[in-house]
Amino acid sequence: MELFLLVLLGGLVALDSTSFGQFMLSRPIVAGALAGAVLGDPVTGLLVGAFLDLFILPVLPVGGARFHEGGPSAVVASAVAVSGGGPGAWVLGLVAGLLWSVLGGMSVRGLRRWNGRLAPDPNDRSLTEARIVRRHLLAMGADFTRGIGLTAIGFAVWLPWAVHAAAAWPLGAMETVALAALASAVPLGMLLSILGPSSRRLGYLVLGILLGLLPTLFP
Repeated sequence: MELFLLVLLGGLVALDSTSFGQFMLSRPIVAGALAGAVLGDPVTGLLVGAFLDLFILPVLPVGGARFHEGGPSAVVASAVAVSGGGPGAWVLGLVAGLLWSVLGGMSVRGLRRWNGRLAPDPNDRSLTEARIVRRHLLAMGADFTRGIGLTAIGFAVWLPWAVHAAAAWPLGAMETVALAALASAVPLGMLLSILGPSSRRLGYLVLGILLGLLPTLFP
């Protein structure tokens, strides 16, 4: 039942990315926490989703840019991390999430090419409002199905390795988190590099740290 709910969640966050809503549920930090909550461990899901978000955040989905898809990949990453129950599974989940985010981006590009062929000709005089609505709903349904398929295949590929990864990983929880934080410094630096002059970047970084510490200062 939990896997069924997670597969549906993968479809919903795929829709949220562009087709419907855009409520930011598809951000990895949110999708990961939701998937973890379904499995009874939202903290692990939040942790893995947050690191995954840091890795894909510098890839901006603007213009004709190719981008990674974070929603379904975060659901897969969170499920792997929680199912394995240890730091090794966290690392495997993060690797799975990164690879699946690239695969998700490829599937989005394929879907959009299909949507281009699906869109009716605006010069067609027989075009009706009902026909436009049906085509739009069909495109949304295809995106939902794509998210479900991407999530289900991710589970089939990665979940069987979760427990083995947890048992084989030599580092503890704190060391693993520190290693992931160190690795995420590279994409974080890429993100800061697009925010203007170095003085402005430093200000943004300090402001972000202070905002992140507010919950601990005022519990």
